Amino acid sequence: MNVRESGCAPLDLARARHPSPGSHPLKGHPCSALRRRIGAELVAKSTPDGHTLLLTTGTMSTTLFFYKKLPYDTVRDFVPVTMVARNTGHVLAVNPKVAARSVKELIALAKANPGKLNYGAPGYGNTLHLAAELFNVLADVKTTLIQYKGTAQALTDLVSGQIDMYFPDAQTSLPLIQAGRIRALAVTNTQRVKHLPEVPTLAESGLKDYRFYGWFASWFPAATPAAYVGRIQSAVADAVNDPEVKQRFDELGLESVGSKPAEFAKFFADDRAFYKALTEKMGVVPQ
Repeated sequence: MNVRESGCAPLDLARARHPSPGSHPLKGHPCSALRRRIGAELVAKSTPDGHTLLLTTGTMSTTLFFYKKLPYDTVRDFVPVTMVARNTGHVLAVNPKVAARSVKELIALAKANPGKLNYGAPGYGNTLHLAAELFNVLADVKTTLIQYKGTAQALTDLVSGQIDMYFPDAQTSLPLIQAGRIRALAVTNTQRVKHLPEVPTLAESGLKDYRFYGWFASWFPAATPAAYVGRIQSAVADAVNDPEVKQRFDELGLESVGSKPAEFAKFFADDRAFYKALTEKMGVVPQ
């Protein structure tokens, strides 16, 4: 059984490339949609027999800094298997009425009007909230969070001018950028986005330590034998690097990864440290 946090899409796409349930360890196993913490708790308490896999987003690195009590320990209760895929980047986008055509101009505008510029995010502690707060910290500015229940309404309100800034994913926002309905000032990744080659990264724009991208990863319950971990990691890596899967991922704004367990474990440790430092600078008090 595969239990997901925010979507089985990356694994579903990968599994679709294998012709029969018996031919590949990713085939023939259902994927159950559960809410984030419920799914993680279920996997944490599952028997470590290699049959229950958790697919999560990058919130695995951040949740522990926003909640005092979780029904699981993100480090102790799971074995990192692999990063399945990562987002090719988000865009720092503004409504065209905002008097800024570059990151430098946006920072100057925010400094001249502390707290007056606002940004949208689908909830407090969401990764897009943290993308904006990382901008605030590194630029030493104050902008105001407007919370939404989802990404679609936030993007709609950016287009209409109800909010000033938002960090949509590059793929979703591309048509709006091309039509001039929103203005892309920079991308959040460490490299420029293929479909927006003229848009600089935030690091290129003066915030040299800025890097942000979403990711999907898989985990087993703690104490799962290494043989199971290695088998699934190898299967995922093989699947996500299939040319047709890579093409489909590219269309979705995703980049195939399939990292080794030790490599992913190191990334996860570094990512937690990164967000621990950020949330401390934000003054986050776990609820």
